[in-house]
Formats: sequence, C-alpha cells, structure tokens
Amino acid sequence: MSSKQRNLNPNSDVIEKIKLLLQLSELQLNTFPKDSLKNAEEVLKLARNNGLEDLIGKAFLSIGLAFYNLSDYEKALENYSTARKYFIKYENKIGIAKVLNCQGSIFELKGNYYEALNHFFKAYKAFKKLDDKKNTSQVLNNIGKCYVNLGRFETTLKAYFKSLKINKEINDKKLIAVSYNNIGIVYRITQKFENAIDFYNKSLLIAEEIKDHRIISTCFDNIGIAYYDLKKHQKSLDFYQKSLEIKKHLSDLNAIALSYNNIASAYFHLDDIKSSLNFLKKSLKIYKSNNQRLGVLRTLKGIGSIYEQEGDFTKALEFYSEAHEIAKAIQVKPELQKLKLSISQIYKIQRKYKKALDFYEEQERIKDELYNENKTKQIEELNIKYEAQIYRLKNIELVSLNEKLIEARDELIDSERRATFLATVVTANHEINQPLTVLKTNLELFKYFHKNDLNEKSKNIIGGMESSVDRITKVLEKLNKISQPTIVKYIDDIKMIDLEDDILS
Repeated sequence: MSSKQRNLNPNSDVIEKIKLLLQLSELQLNTFPKDSLKNAEEVLKLARNNGLEDLIGKAFLSIGLAFYNLSDYEKALENYSTARKYFIKYENKIGIAKVLNCQGSIFELKGNYYEALNHFFKAYKAFKKLDDKKNTSQVLNNIGKCYVNLGRFETTLKAYFKSLKINKEINDKKLIAVSYNNIGIVYRITQKFENAIDFYNKSLLIAEEIKDHRIISTCFDNIGIAYYDLKKHQKSLDFYQKSLEIKKHLSDLNAIALSYNNIASAYFHLDDIKSSLNFLKKSLKIYKSNNQRLGVLRTLKGIGSIYEQEGDFTKALEFYSEAHEIAKAIQVKPELQKLKLSISQIYKIQRKYKKALDFYEEQERIKDELYNENKTKQIEELNIKYEAQIYRLKNIELVSLNEKLIEARDELIDSERRATFLATVVTANHEINQPLTVLKTNLELFKYFHKNDLNEKSKNIIGGMESSVDRITKVLEKLNKISQPTIVKYIDDIKMIDLEDDILS
C-alpha cells in the first residue's frame, strides 16, 4: 500500500493487522486455542484503541470461538451475545447469522437440542436469504447433527443430502468430502455398514485428490469406527493408526489425543488392557496441557470405565469423580447425567446404598430436565404452527367446505392433539418417574437388608413389584420416543395411544 493511500486512511495498517490476526486466530482454533484466544483479544484491543467499532463484533465472535474450543461454554456464550449486539448495531447480517450458528452449537453440546435447532434454523434462513451457500451448507450439517442426537435419522439424512447438493452446486470439493463423511456416519449409526464404508471411501477419494490430509485422517478414523462396530478390532486399529500418523504430521495435538482414545478402545477389545490404559493416559496428558476440558472429561470417563470393567472399583470411582467435577463446571448435562449414573452403580457395588441412591436420583433429575427442556421447546414449536394454521384457516374463503379447508382443519386438529400429547408425556415423566426411581431403589435396599428373612412367597411378591416398576418404566420410555402419536380404540368411545405389544408383554 502506498504512503498516499495510508494518508487517506490512517487506520489502514491497523485494519490489515486485524485481518491477519483474525485469520491466524481462526487457524489456531483447533490446535492452539489458547494462542487463538490471545490473538482474538489483541484484535479487540486494536479495534477499540483505533475506534474501529464495526470490527469489535468480529473480535468478540473470535474470542467466543476460542472459549468454545477451550470448553468454557459460558464465556463463549457471553462473547457471542456481545458480538451479536455489535453486528446488529452495524447491520452485519452475516455476523448475526454466524452468532446464531455458534450459539446453536453450544446448546447442542449441552443437550438442549430443540433450542439448538431453533438457532440453527434462524441461521439457515439468514444465510439462505443472503445467498451464502457455503454457510448455508455448514448450518445444514449442524441441523443434521442435532437430529442424530434426537434419533431422527431420516431427517438427518435429508439435511446432509441437502448440504451435499449445495456443495456440488458451488463445486466445493472439500465440503463435498465432508458431506460424504457425515452421510457415512448416519449409515454407521443405523448399522448400514456397507453404505457407511462406501460413503467414507467416496470422501477419502476426494480428500486424496485435493490433498486435504485432515479430511483423510477423519475418513480413516470413521472407517476404523465402522470396523470397531463390526467387532473387527484389529482392522479398526489399523485404520486408527493410519489416522494417527497423519495427525502427527499435522502437529494437531487435540486430534492426536482423539486418536489415542480410539486406539485405546481397540486395544481394550483386543484384551491388551495395559496398552489401552497407556494410550488413554497419553491422551489425557495432551488434553490437560491444552486445557481442553471436554476432552479431559471424556478421557477420564474412558479410564474409569476400564477400571470398572476390570473390577477395580476404587480406581474407577477416582477417575469418574474427577470427570464428574469437570462436567459440573462446564455444565454439559448429557455427560453429567451419564457420570452420575456410573458413580451410582459403583457405590451400589460397594454397598454404599445411600450414596448410590443420591447419585441415581440426581442423574434421574438431570435426565428429566433434559427431556422436559426439549419437549417444552417442541411444544412451543407446535403451538407456533398451531397458531399459524388458525390464521391460515381464518383466511380461507368459507364459501364451501372444500378440500383446502378440510386439509387445514385436519392439520389444525393434528397439531393440537400432538401438543396435548407432548404436554401429557412431560407431566407423566415429571410426576411418575421420580417416585418410581425411589420405589425401585428402596426395593433393592429392602431385598439386601432382608435377604436372609424372606420366604418364597415374599420373594415372589417383591419380584412382582419389580416387574410392575419395570413395566411402567418401559411404557414411559416408549412414550418419550413417540413424536407422532397413533390413536387407537380402547373400549367403546374411549381411545388410547398405540404402544407396541412387546413393551406391555
């Protein structure tokens, strides 16, 4: 840039420096998040000191992304919120959409899937309106991931194939490879392993063509996981090790730690417990040095699981407890719920029944919270659709009861019925599940303390009570999974929800 141009814009050098720092911060996100944070904070300082308010939003967004990669989700959300205020002030529509997408990722991680979807869909509409196809495609991937967690795999595939179509339209080979990988993951989860490996190989071919080593390593990881699920553990290990070699070449420490965890799983199933623990501890060291708390949490949980399966419950409890404290600190409820359940089971084995009951009740409370948060959001969405359909119904010309009116009326009734059903299920879970948990635990305690006093008749009575508790639990679980209730005749004009026979047998 000439001296004349610099005189016309005295901040031009600062702006160039800010752009470079933002690019550097983005590149460092996965590998060196602490350095990424430092560079983003330097951008904020430069933007403020030089009165470049329109760039402050970008600085806060980059700071939020760095905190996300450091597993500090509350600080990430705080910075995303501040970034959004600046983007709104300066009418930066792409910035606003990016914030929505980032916020959605945190809600998804915390298990608030419908809240996450709400943010993702807003981002999707914004990017689509701006004709930003690349970001539209990436948001569709996040939408698909959310639906995976909700067990709605057909909807996931629709989102992923839609993303793939956009990526082909813009001829972005890297994103096409990512789409093939995502589609493969869904097929693996649904145990269509041939389809999964086929899509992984499609991704691998493109990644090798464009020499994207990061995607190549991801393909090797995913193929390894598919063989792991097929119980071909030696073949799984071979692919994990191929992936590891690439990650070492890239010097991607967090990715190396993930590979160590995968390799540890393969060694465990090959009955090499020593190697399994060794790789997990190597992974733990990396995650701790990078302050990657979610990685630390999951690795500690993996070590605890091995000690539990090997019968060393004291060691298992030690690692589970450390992971539990991190899960509480970063407030990732799905992980916290699973850890409380694991700790409860250890205390039960150790005959520390009071502690076992406390942790079991806590994990049930968190499970109910997650369920209720998601169902409440689902009901809100149904109510919005319901109100929209009322508006549409009012605007239909009521000359005759034509097909359009009948269709709208049926949709209206269906939405109302679904909303009522979901509200009932939320209530049933809240009011029935908690006392049921206490009843089940107390029955187990009663059996333990009176095991020498019970005659055959008493044992049969308790057995019948346990069977009834299990039956109620299964009915509640089945109701939780129903998104579209089917009404069937019960007696005369009385109707009931259709549940599969095997649940009630």
